[in-house]
Amino acid sequence: MFPLRLQRLLTLLVIPSALAHRYALKDEIIGEKFFQEFSHEAIDDPTHGRVEYVNEQTARSLNLSYASEDHFVIRADHTTVLDPQSPQGRKSVRILSNQVYSHGTVMVADIEHMPTGCGTWPALWTCGDNWPYNGEVR
Repeated sequence: MFPLRLQRLLTLLVIPSALAHRYALKDEIIGEKFFQEFSHEAIDDPTHGRVEYVNEQTARSLNLSYASEDHFVIRADHTTVLDPQSPQGRKSVRILSNQVYSHGTVMVADIEHMPTGCGTWPALWTCGDNWPYNGEVR
């Protein structure tokens, strides 16, 4: 698998005016700042996939999450050979924003590489308070 490189994630807050919408930069999340602004979720896959989401310490130790000055990389383990009879899945990373953004927010992400192919499902999701009933965007 190839790493998912999130080079820049800019979140803009919509500020309506009488004539037009105006946007103001609220957050700029680059490089190491991802580790402060997102939490790794070591949870069972809510979609029941064959994956093992790991915490930040494990992700860093296995080089599944790392950052440089202007890059943040998340990826799945691509070296471990899994036993087809075992329910254990591939180690991967699932992150959740520490911030909650309101209706009308515009997010801009500069993604250098997004993996494709069998067994991959890279996604950026936004979810309502009562997911999946309040919807999602991916």
